[in-house]
Amino acid sequence: MIYILLFMLNTPCEEYITNETDYNFILNIPKINLRKTVKYYKDKDNNVNKGIYLANNYNFSEDNDILILASHSGKSSISYFKHLDNLNINDYVITSNNKYKNIYKIDEIYKINKNGKFVYDKKKKGIYLITCDKKENKKQLVFYGKRVKSIKKSTYF
Repeated sequence: MIYILLFMLNTPCEEYITNETDYNFILNIPKINLRKTVKYYKDKDNNVNKGIYLANNYNFSEDNDILILASHSGKSSISYFKHLDNLNINDYVITSNNKYKNIYKIDEIYKINKNGKFVYDKKKKGIYLITCDKKENKKQLVFYGKRVKSIKKSTYF
């Protein structure tokens, strides 16, 4: 098991970056009409109080990796995950940057304690979307999706 302290990570990630346009990517969740830029891991604006928080170093290549994102679910202008609770098993989440488009299918939805920590199995590759549970104050919702497809930019443009 791997423990991540949300909002307090310090992991080197230059190994995955080839140029400045690789830094940011788009998160697209069609079912809830969400399309938002996610900032580079080390960007000063990569903060849950400014946008969707990229909680870990992420390799956007075709190789499987783990992507952990967190955002608010309340009623404020920065509550980008406020409709995440409308997702169901088998719904799609798409990420894209200047080189790749990755498609994930939601495989699990579960709750964890709201304590600033997220525990995950390093062998379980895919995307994790984390937000506060609107019904239980001391819980967070986790949506896990398996990557079902990775397309190189040159093949989809």
